[in-house]
Amino acid sequence: MDSLESRRGLYEDLEVIEDAIAKRFHRNPELYYIGLDKMPLLYRCRTGVVPLSREVTNNSVYGNERVRRSSKQVQAQLHEIRLFLDDYYKKIRELKQMRRFKPQATNLRSQLQDFKDDIDQLNSGSASGGVTTKGDKVKEYAMRSGGHNTILSIRAQALNINDLFTREEQYGEYMDLEPLYGEWLQTIKSTECNLLQFVKQWGCFLDQETYLMKPPMDRKSPRYMLFLNKLCHYIEEFFHKKYCLIDRTVVHSHLRRDYEQYVNKPVGRERRFFCVVCNKHFKGVSVFDSHTGGKQHVKQLRNRHKELFSEYKLFRYMSLLQDELTSTQTLIERRQAFTSQERIEENKYLDRVYNAPTYSPDEDEQIPQEDSAVVTNTASSMPVGPDGIPMPFWLYKLQGLDVNYTCEICSNETFQGRRAFQRHFNGSKHRFRLKCLGIEPSPAFNGISSIDEAQQLQANSTNTDTAAATATAEVEDRQGNVMSQQDFLELQRQGLL
Repeated sequence: MDSLESRRGLYEDLEVIEDAIAKRFHRNPELYYIGLDKMPLLYRCRTGVVPLSREVTNNSVYGNERVRRSSKQVQAQLHEIRLFLDDYYKKIRELKQMRRFKPQATNLRSQLQDFKDDIDQLNSGSASGGVTTKGDKVKEYAMRSGGHNTILSIRAQALNINDLFTREEQYGEYMDLEPLYGEWLQTIKSTECNLLQFVKQWGCFLDQETYLMKPPMDRKSPRYMLFLNKLCHYIEEFFHKKYCLIDRTVVHSHLRRDYEQYVNKPVGRERRFFCVVCNKHFKGVSVFDSHTGGKQHVKQLRNRHKELFSEYKLFRYMSLLQDELTSTQTLIERRQAFTSQERIEENKYLDRVYNAPTYSPDEDEQIPQEDSAVVTNTASSMPVGPDGIPMPFWLYKLQGLDVNYTCEICSNETFQGRRAFQRHFNGSKHRFRLKCLGIEPSPAFNGISSIDEAQQLQANSTNTDTAAATATAEVEDRQGNVMSQQDFLELQRQGLL
């Protein structure tokens, strides 16, 4: 039965949870921005429009002097807030349910009697100690520190972040794709593909036409689609583990809605339109529209619904995890250059970090802690790579990390090493800056970092395309002879027509 005390308790719980979340954001503002940089990309994938972005690092709250937390500590606090949000939404649903089924009083006397019963119930509960006080609720969601090996609340004391992330994932910094690599070798029935090639080939899902037109394997193959289901499941779980503050149900509802348009919308341009369901090309929109209403298309969509939806989700999640995919490739390349001794030392370091407590008992809240860099006597004199880990100087020089490159198109952004500089040309930021200059991104502009050179190349490409169009255009003379426009103009100048 709906009562005044139960409603008051729910409102009080909501206030306590809101205050607990606000205190954690105030203590560590970095938590608020985890995943925020993914929202514009998620919005763009859904609508095709890029909203105006803001530089998070220029925010005065984010840039204040705070203790930099390790990835393990940050993820522990994020998943704690996720538990708080789940409790918050659950209590909101209970409150709405109470309002929906609120009993209607017949007259004023009945309303007064119900009010008196609520007061008596409140007084009797307070006297017997049966009502949970606000102090007890605050203590349940409060941060624990000072002598404890964790600052997580009582509500999240059973949270073990190692149950969510594997050692190789390093708490969301990298993808652990090696277990799937063995299954991929069984799928393609070959051993010629190494781990680095396996990881790089899934970069095709960063572009829609690439993974549809040039997939790693035949899209009609049941073995390929079965593997995509497993890969999609891992990528989806990895995304929601790292960016747990992004509501899973909201993302899934958007993907479900966009998928309905995706399977009924052609891919391509000019006179070639591709059907993602039947894996066929069609000439003209009218032909494609008639095909989508046919029995064959409907049957294929019904039989391959699960596989096609996994393929589409993989495309969307890969676009959001582009940085993590690049970091994974860089990590594999770096490990391939390791000696056996360096590999043993790194495994020992990873085990030590993975098995260490989230917060040490003597950790000071005011002393900055090292994030994930290897601090040893020998590593102190080594140069630091792009991932923040010291590396041998010969490898540092071999990869060209001692040279910095600047891109004028990206507002004079500096990149360490030739590899990072070349990789940024295919990034979303550089492509967006080219579009702002009125230039359609293409492989022809890779390696060009100057605005003047890019605009000059665009002008030359436009003139070349115009000349090529003139050369390929066909005309007809008075006698009905068909020839190219270039030949027609040449014969006309010579007076041979």
